[in-house]
Amino acid sequence: MKERLPIESGTLLIIDQFMLGNSQFVEAAKESCPDLNKPDAESLGKATAEFGGFAISLEEGGYSVHRDPKRRIMAVCPEDSAPPEAPPRPPRGVEVEEEEDEQRAMFFENIIQQRPESGSGSKVSVDTRCLAFVDAGILGKSDVLDQFRSMRLRGKEKDARDFLREHGATVRYGFERDSEVLTVAAVDGSASIGLWGELPKNSGRREASAEN
Repeated sequence: MKERLPIESGTLLIIDQFMLGNSQFVEAAKESCPDLNKPDAESLGKATAEFGGFAISLEEGGYSVHRDPKRRIMAVCPEDSAPPEAPPRPPRGVEVEEEEDEQRAMFFENIIQQRPESGSGSKVSVDTRCLAFVDAGILGKSDVLDQFRSMRLRGKEKDARDFLREHGATVRYGFERDSEVLTVAAVDGSASIGLWGELPKNSGRREASAEN
């Protein structure tokens, strides 16, 4: 699924979706950056990291998020340097021989090569299986956050994710059915951000759905 991720404040948040409904996180973010329309990415990053998230300064403009469940990689990149989209998944029970687009393969292989060494890089905790990629300005929109929180409390998880998308967020599954921690870092030589999941220890490890 290709979605436009607009960055207007100059700061991108990569956080577990539940954090947008966490009033303690929102208050901490506001205390660190009184003006969330033009936040200081370093100050907001410190507050976000305390809750398991990540914030980084990006040039204003349009971005897109790409996920490769086989390689356990996600990437945020400017729209003009995005790789081709993956082909749609075949219906359940239908086997189709997949042939990966060469440009898409090269894009993710480049991200793989820049995976930070073990123990380095920032971390993002995924507790509810879903990550939200969103402009930091959303933290100043109390009406949006209140409605998102209300939807989740009523068990309307899909509606809540779609609601975030309507307000500029991109939401993606992680790589595990349970909680996990992803490594995140800027990709050298580009304006992209890479996220790396832990490599499976055996082929029988259960992975999250490949859907977006």
